[in-house]
Amino acid sequence: MKTFLKKEWLLAIRQPHDLFQPLFFVMVLITLFPLALGIDELLLQKIVPGIIWIAVLLSILLASEKCYQSDFDDGSLEQLLLSGHNPLLLIAAKATIQWMVRIVPLLAALPILGVFYNLPSHTIQQLALTLVIGTPSLILLGMLGSAVTLSVTRGSMLLILVVLPLYIPTLIFALSALSSYADGFSNTGQLAMLAAIFMTTLIVVPFAILGAIRASLAT
Repeated sequence: MKTFLKKEWLLAIRQPHDLFQPLFFVMVLITLFPLALGIDELLLQKIVPGIIWIAVLLSILLASEKCYQSDFDDGSLEQLLLSGHNPLLLIAAKATIQWMVRIVPLLAALPILGVFYNLPSHTIQQLALTLVIGTPSLILLGMLGSAVTLSVTRGSMLLILVVLPLYIPTLIFALSALSSYADGFSNTGQLAMLAAIFMTTLIVVPFAILGAIRASLAT
């Protein structure tokens, strides 16, 4: 298990574009939106959290295709399943590293983005909270899409068709939580729903990933 974790971590940090892809998406989108909507500070303060969420979702979705592909192509994925380690723990470990690589740099940069768009500190805190609760579900679902399309040639479109609808509930409740808070209402219900989605995903999706991997290896 330690060898697997070390390998996954080294592979992740050796690809700097993976570390900064979500942050790059965020910077591009929050730069383009003011050009389209005009410089209205109040409007930008309201929509920037939503833009950040959409950018994170897209970056995770686009990066999901190669999550298992290299391991599948070189045969190491099959060896992992035969290694005697609990495959569900291996899936959980990979998801944790994916989350650390893709989301933690963005969380660290949120205060800077907040200063750039003059976002109140409490808005940044709420945005960070929704990302912490919601993005693990996106990572796991993206890994599921990658596992489902392993043996499919050019499976990018299929992955999008499979995963994107599953992302919608998380996105809806995250944006609803931010909107309710911005309007002065309690967002406890939306945050609870995000947490419930995460717990359901955490319990169900690893089994689905394992089944999809085994099906792909069998073909």
